Amino acid sequence: MVTIKPAYLNGLLVTLIGFVLVPGAILVASLYLGAANASAGWLRYRLPEAFFWIFLTTGLASPILGVGTFLLLWTLGRRSITVDSSTTEPRLRKALILAAAAALAAPAMWTLLFSEVFFVAGGNR
Repeated sequence: MVTIKPAYLNGLLVTLIGFVLVPGAILVASLYLGAANASAGWLRYRLPEAFFWIFLTTGLASPILGVGTFLLLWTLGRRSITVDSSTTEPRLRKALILAAAAALAAPAMWTLLFSEVFFVAGGNR
């Protein structure tokens, strides 16, 4: 029997949430800069290129992390692996399922709005 500490699963939950929130924040900033550019002139305000690459890598890694989380939860249910604290396990399991589902679904939105981030980062040149 293997025991997993809740801190590891909490770290996984924070990572999953981060992989959805970071690209979301970059997308919101890109949409805001796009609106500011519409009134100020053609690409006057640019998004730093590093944010574009962060958006791209977290968007591509998000589904991999989501699938990995579902596999981990499936393994926890089928093997003799227990979580150290049984009182928080059902809530933590639900939170992990929701976060993993969001990590799997979020790239669909990133794909639809990828061109805005690419354009505001100066990728049209």
